[in-house]
Amino acid sequence: MSDSAQARLSAAERERALDELTRHFVIGRLDAAQFDERCHRAIEATTKQQLAWLFTDLPAYAAPPPPAPADPIAPRLAVIIGAIVSFTVVLALTSGNWAWWLLLVGAAVVVPVYVRIAR
Repeated sequence: MSDSAQARLSAAERERALDELTRHFVIGRLDAAQFDERCHRAIEATTKQQLAWLFTDLPAYAAPPPPAPADPIAPRLAVIIGAIVSFTVVLALTSGNWAWWLLLVGAAVVVPVYVRIAR
């Protein structure tokens, strides 16, 4: 046997094994009794070989896909909306004219158009 198979386990490796067993249970590859038995064996395992045995009949679990990149429009859109609202409030309060609030209605039309063009 190779030295890596007889290597002692760390707590993090046991945790990863338990997480993977949980995923297989949730997907339906293990029933409750199998899941319980394998979790107990994973906790009691001392070597990597003992841990690997628990997964011999299970397919390797693919890592979840990386998170989608952040929307580049969102920060610019927040700045534009904040500027329009601030500008409207300042103009309405300083002039005493309610008509400036119509800028917010205009913004409700302009912002979706901007988003569509920016994408």
